Amino acid sequence: MPMTTRRAFAPLVLLALVAGLSTVSAAPGGKNPPPQLVVTSTEITISGGLPATLVIRGQKFGDRPGEISLGGQALQPILHWDASLIEAALPTGLAPGSYTLTVTRGHGATQTDSVEVTVGATGPPGPAGPPGPAGATGPSGPPGTSGLAGEMCPNGRAVVGFDAAGDLVCTQGGCPAGETLCGGLCADTHTDPANCGACAHACAIGETCKAGSCQPFPSTIDDTARLVIDTFDDGVLVTMGPSLDIERIPGFDSIGRPLDSSGPNMEGDFVFEYSGPQANTLQTIHDNFVNQGLRVDFSLIVRDVALNEIFRWNFRDFGLATIEPAASGGKRYVMHETRPPDNRVQIEEGPPGNRTASSNNLLTDTRVEIAGIQTGPYPVVVDDPVNRTLTLTYDYVEGGGVLDWVREIATLGTSSAGRRAMSVIHESSPGVETGRTNYFECFPIRYENFTGFGQAEKIKERVVITYGFQEPG
Repeated sequence: MPMTTRRAFAPLVLLALVAGLSTVSAAPGGKNPPPQLVVTSTEITISGGLPATLVIRGQKFGDRPGEISLGGQALQPILHWDASLIEAALPTGLAPGSYTLTVTRGHGATQTDSVEVTVGATGPPGPAGPPGPAGATGPSGPPGTSGLAGEMCPNGRAVVGFDAAGDLVCTQGGCPAGETLCGGLCADTHTDPANCGACAHACAIGETCKAGSCQPFPSTIDDTARLVIDTFDDGVLVTMGPSLDIERIPGFDSIGRPLDSSGPNMEGDFVFEYSGPQANTLQTIHDNFVNQGLRVDFSLIVRDVALNEIFRWNFRDFGLATIEPAASGGKRYVMHETRPPDNRVQIEEGPPGNRTASSNNLLTDTRVEIAGIQTGPYPVVVDDPVNRTLTLTYDYVEGGGVLDWVREIATLGTSSAGRRAMSVIHESSPGVETGRTNYFECFPIRYENFTGFGQAEKIKERVVITYGFQEPG
């Protein structure tokens, strides 16, 4: 399959994987434990004069940051961590030489892997992978571990990777399906922290890119909230909050302009970590779901700084589907909504809280108006004109009216609820408008409350809105 290229590379420092995978001792009875964390390749990228970034690819890294060390020195900060890709900043002034790279996600023998890497010289290309299926860009295997070393394709074509002979492979025009041409390189804007949601929209240090939006790693202070499930009642660390996805069905109007419609919706998984005295209660809830299909209703309570309840999230018909070890030392719990996609909503806010505060960060926020929606006026706005989406991130509990709009589209659909017009307003100073961009045929396709569960003043919620067309105001 084509390689996703994540940044423009400079041939200043290269990193090559020069040793194989670490071995694991046999388990009792002569049976090896199932393979887990495995490092398959590494490279260094340099972009825009920023510190060098170590990119590690492999398998079963987990979805929460563990630990990385190079020559015995812990690497910080960790910029991105998911099941198959890790990015971490390298220390400045690192001397050329060979180092032992160790990646670990837990205490078990199969949760750690170590490889030898060389810094300061070009390593040999890694072995080519098997050809991918024929497509618009033709078959190609994964690249060797020497990296792209600043190579660029001519005539605006995008870099795909290296072929089996080590030669650069370019697209014939455009990028593979699901990727976007960003600065001469193909990027997946759904997962690339350097091009998150749109080209050149980089996530901040300590954030990761999921579903086209930058999300902070959960904070123990900000995201520990009270959870009530049957007889369980305790504080938990929320790692993935309430979310709702609405199907987007492409269409066109009578003059050929895009006119999409909504389809069925589905709630996302609710994920938390816990290591307290009521773990046995959660185990029982999990066993009842797995063995008998018993679903539960539960609530997540959001408080203010004085510990007064401001509002709560209520969930219906969820099953505790997964319990697994967490990087924090506790366990990770996944609550899964069990119904197929439909036109019902199984999450809700209740009772409504006081959501009138509005902030205006002059460095990041933009004034927005949505027809018929009462909401705080200053979200962070990211426009992706290729996919025709606007991503709005509200903070300081200012986006309350947005969720009602999401529920309306999810339950009634665009044929009944209709689509709305909205404006992104450009200001030279607060309240002084210099222009605006108007968007038409808008409706939400994703909503999430992704941080701030432990303290309402820190709540951040995000909505992704699709639009048909835009024009200057």
